[in-house]
Amino acid sequence: MMFHSKYFWLPGILLLVLFRMPSDDSSISSLTLLDLQKQVPEPPVKKHSQSSLQEKDHAHSTPKKTLDNPEKTGVPEPSIICQDNDEITHGQWRPVTLPRSPYMPMSPRVRCLPSSAFSQPFDTWEWQPSSCQLVRFDKQEMIRLLHNQTVLFVGDSLSLEHYASLVHLLGERARLPPKAIKHGRIQRHICTSDEEACMDLVFSTDFYLQNMTHALFHTAKIPRVLVLNRGAHYTPDDELMDSLRTRTWPVVQQWNDACRRQHYPQQKCLLIWRTTVPGHPHCHNFSQPATSVHDMQEWIHEKSTNDPTVYRKGEYHWQDFQRQNQLVTHWIQQPVLSHTTIHIMDSYQTNILRPDNHRAHMNDCLHSCSPGGGSDLNSQWLFHIIRVQEWQQQQQRL
Repeated sequence: MMFHSKYFWLPGILLLVLFRMPSDDSSISSLTLLDLQKQVPEPPVKKHSQSSLQEKDHAHSTPKKTLDNPEKTGVPEPSIICQDNDEITHGQWRPVTLPRSPYMPMSPRVRCLPSSAFSQPFDTWEWQPSSCQLVRFDKQEMIRLLHNQTVLFVGDSLSLEHYASLVHLLGERARLPPKAIKHGRIQRHICTSDEEACMDLVFSTDFYLQNMTHALFHTAKIPRVLVLNRGAHYTPDDELMDSLRTRTWPVVQQWNDACRRQHYPQQKCLLIWRTTVPGHPHCHNFSQPATSVHDMQEWIHEKSTNDPTVYRKGEYHWQDFQRQNQLVTHWIQQPVLSHTTIHIMDSYQTNILRPDNHRAHMNDCLHSCSPGGGSDLNSQWLFHIIRVQEWQQQQQRL
């Protein structure tokens, strides 16, 4: 959840937070909000389009909050930075009105709104964990943290959405070519406003994560941050796990060894595994977020398997995504990587609650609209992980 600093109550008071350290270090350190929070531009937003009433009652009862009237929101100010995945994923989407959109995608099919909507106050939804808060996204800080380093996204069009969101939030235009997923590799060099720090963002197409060698090693510098997602291209469970063990993980281990040689001893590399979010059949029937993961799972299963009006009913296997997410995330945390920290970004738990965020105007109930929604939350989540890990490593070096 992103909060403007002027709304923090008790400003200037250090709020101590206990952080769990990486699995190879059981020590506990403290963290203050003032160590992490920075003055930042307006947060990412999305003004959702009007659509018909939902077929099931997933009405959001939370009162609308505005940045101009924080005292009227009824939302308690969380005082603790989120420590782990479970804390982040327990929450809800809350409505908010922002003065403007943080960016406007070049393609109308992605932004889902007319250009005029981006020059006026923006109605959107923000993810609010129940008992903690995410570090607010700071584009200048992220570039400084990753100065002279590379973040590599590997996956399908869902990973391309995450890449494009981060490019936009860092103040650049994604400028994706037509049919960008077929280009194989897209790269942007992004600098701070004073050009004293720069980083590279790279996207590489690999639907099944079976051909990552070129993306990882045919570059000037080994990526320090690797964001992987298996994507929406379903294969049976045994094929999925066999491919992960024999095709994906050996290359990840080679990357870990290269990280040790290139970055050691200053800092570890970071592997982010992002879980896959299914589409929502009949997404045009939703105009706001849902509040129950269970209800959405039942909706997806019922419509994907039993509703004859759903396009290519059952062929996408959206009802199977969570089972496979659980298979992969359980397994991927078992292997030991000596110089890499593994984080699970469980986007499934947060973004399955956004049936309203799809490109319904294109009859696309898998991909999302931008700005706002799941892709921008993923980008903020990524910054949160990087910022907290950097702070922890600084403490270890003291």
